[in-house]
Amino acid sequence: ARLFYINAPELLMPTDQLYKVILAFQQRNSLLQWIAGKVHMFFQLKQKAVDNPLLERMINYIDNHFEQDISLKTIAATLNTNPAYLGRIFKDATGSSFSDYLNVRRINCAKALLVETSLTVKDIAAKSGYNSTNYFVNVFKKHTALYPIQYRTTHIRFSQGWLYCLARQ
Repeated sequence: ARLFYINAPELLMPTDQLYKVILAFQQRNSLLQWIAGKVHMFFQLKQKAVDNPLLERMINYIDNHFEQDISLKTIAATLNTNPAYLGRIFKDATGSSFSDYLNVRRINCAKALLVETSLTVKDIAAKSGYNSTNYFVNVFKKHTALYPIQYRTTHIRFSQGWLYCLARQ
């Protein structure tokens, strides 16, 4: 089996942002989860016929600042609009609340960090935007049905098995 592998990031053009993002992934499983999340968000938003620049800015803000302490109020202040209105158009367009969307975004980040790094759960919680490790663990368990350490153990075993299968071919 042949794998496509880019080992020369210096050949990428500055406009090749997608390739830079892809190159940053160290594990196949994390890349696949990221792609699946982006595809899901794309179809979820397109399915609702989102053509609202305010909503687009809001989603962009969340995706770029999820690791910070953000709320619907902070985004509304940044976009100079009413938080209740922003929450309503977000829910109408995506089918989920702002806080649910933010938690999913943060949990996806945490999943990647658990598999790709050896950071502690406390550090991963902080890098994912959670101020409380206990709250992070509870939200993570709710979304994945596993505790963060269980997730790491399970997915590292999977990725090592995948690498072993490739080496045997």
